[in-house]
Amino acid sequence: MRIDVSLGKEYRKCTAPIQKLLDECGLKVEDVTDVVLAGGASKMPKIKTTIATFFGNADIVRSSIAPDEVIAIGAAKQAYLLSQMGTTHALKQQMGEKMEQLDLKCSGADVCVKAADGTMQVLIPGGTPVPVARSVIIATSEENQASVLVELFERSKEGEPVALGQATLTELPAGAAGDVKVRVTAQFSKAGELRIQVIEETSGKEVSGTVASA
Repeated sequence: MRIDVSLGKEYRKCTAPIQKLLDECGLKVEDVTDVVLAGGASKMPKIKTTIATFFGNADIVRSSIAPDEVIAIGAAKQAYLLSQMGTTHALKQQMGEKMEQLDLKCSGADVCVKAADGTMQVLIPGGTPVPVARSVIIATSEENQASVLVELFERSKEGEPVALGQATLTELPAGAAGDVKVRVTAQFSKAGELRIQVIEETSGKEVSGTVASA
């Protein structure tokens, strides 16, 4: 019996990276409609059921592609698309629609959030493909702190940090220093618009807005 419990805990550990990824992308469990598992180990039924339970959907794990073939098949399809970029007419016949020129946009310099002690924490590293959303948890630094000021900066390798914008969340619930936490999310759109969202974890109180645009 002890062995079964131990194994159960080990299986549940596989959902922690998924939760972290969802948090970084600003997504919720309900936003995911399909899951494709990659790697031979993911053939294990217990892994499939653990992930399905995490998402609350018994049918969310796609089984049409063998897990140990997912990466190879994806790479082959991507290579095919890239090799056919110049033959739009052929692609239109094969795929049913015209394929537009590949346009990969990335963020510029690092986007950082300023901590209470004045240090800078990188939220979105420069060169990250957009659109993208990244989050970080910030705790209050004082007892019964009534508000929190969140400041975003752009930091290049060559120069000093440049202020991008800020947001102030007020009427925080009373609590000891470090007990009240807010989630700060920075989100780049493909057009280069940078938005910030600050949410108090317990009450759900939030403030958001556009702080910069490329």
